[in-house]
Amino acid sequence: MFSALSGLSIIGMKKKLQPIADLLSKWFFENHRSLPWRKKNPDPYKVWISEIMLQQTTSAAVKPYFAKFIKKWPTVNDLSQASTEEVYEYWQGLGYYSRARNILKASQFIMNDLKGVFPNTAAQLLSLPGIGPYTSAAIASICFDEPIGVVDGNVLRVYNRLIGEKKEWWKSEFFKETQSFSTTLCELGSSPSVINQALMDLGATICTPKSPTCLLCPVRKHCLSFKKGVQKELPLPKPKKTQENWIYTVFKTKKTSKKALCGILETQPVLKGKPLPLGVFKKSSAKPKDFAFKHTITHHNIYVHFKTKDLESTMVQRSENFTLEELSRITPSSLIKKIWQSPQFYESIK
Repeated sequence: MFSALSGLSIIGMKKKLQPIADLLSKWFFENHRSLPWRKKNPDPYKVWISEIMLQQTTSAAVKPYFAKFIKKWPTVNDLSQASTEEVYEYWQGLGYYSRARNILKASQFIMNDLKGVFPNTAAQLLSLPGIGPYTSAAIASICFDEPIGVVDGNVLRVYNRLIGEKKEWWKSEFFKETQSFSTTLCELGSSPSVINQALMDLGATICTPKSPTCLLCPVRKHCLSFKKGVQKELPLPKPKKTQENWIYTVFKTKKTSKKALCGILETQPVLKGKPLPLGVFKKSSAKPKDFAFKHTITHHNIYVHFKTKDLESTMVQRSENFTLEELSRITPSSLIKKIWQSPQFYESIK
């Protein structure tokens, strides 16, 4: 019977996982998704771009963005010559713009420091800006058949249901256990590329977060949650993070000017490293009584109000005058537009 791997020897682990690896390989050859970045001889540049785009986004949503991006910059060399503004333009709609900045930096690093040679191991790929353990493992296994398993939300869910145990899957201990599971499968299957993509596809199409279609699952006879009838109860819901309340006191600007003084604020809890309209952030234990509007970013409630104040008294790393258009390209956030459009943002004309 399949069980958690933590107490198994390497030999015992492989014995348990061999039939699962065989079934996943067969299933993938017959049922894999058709995706534009999947080719017989995958291009690491295109796999990399797709994996970065797929963070926080579905493959169906990514397809048109990927096609447009690759048409504009078909190679890593082409991308390395782009400007930040151009990459932002083609990234618009995908969100999390730090990813766009990182792929541009990484392409320039590949061309300038690595002489145009794309890294071919997970360890080497980790040196690129914006590439973490999952993305490095995905590229190295899919493009170069390195026997290293991927671990993302899909793989964590598949493994959790296979072992049929109520685990705190969001903790590092479970991540390490899942990593051992996926890497061992890579060593046993037809190829690391096939196994990792099979796990991704299984989680995306069959072992879905809600209403998994277990009768179509190639490994259901090895799945303890299916046997127990608890597959819809796993994984456990992740505890929600407490929302933090922050007061953002924005300093007013002249009504006659199209530009406003903006800077990177030492206290800003969100949009870190990006310029914002000059002001001060202060954490609050409760919702303030007086504010112009509320804006929510991830786990932060931002209560914005406006004040006329001596700008020299504020702690700012650097500052510069921006128009709304200029600032929106650098810091793409609806918070910026809300501030700019508020009549309270401007000093009264006396």
